[in-house]
Amino acid sequence: MNPATIIAGHKDPDAADDNAARQITQSRSYVEAFDRAIAELPSAGCVIDEMTKAFPGYGNPYTLFLAAHSQYQT
Repeated sequence: MNPATIIAGHKDPDAADDNAARQITQSRSYVEAFDRAIAELPSAGCVIDEMTKAFPGYGNPYTLFLAAHSQYQT
């Protein structure tokens, strides 16, 4: 499809642009880090802390909160 622009919901709100190639790379990195955190960490809170440290400038923390909590039974 070769999109020129992608606007990710969790992207850095201060990013200079919405370059599709950069957004795809960053989104892939984010998802891979999330998957690793879920596999390695014991709780949603730990995942949220880890992801927030790894991606401090990303917006929409509520999506991270929901995603992390959906992976653990409470």
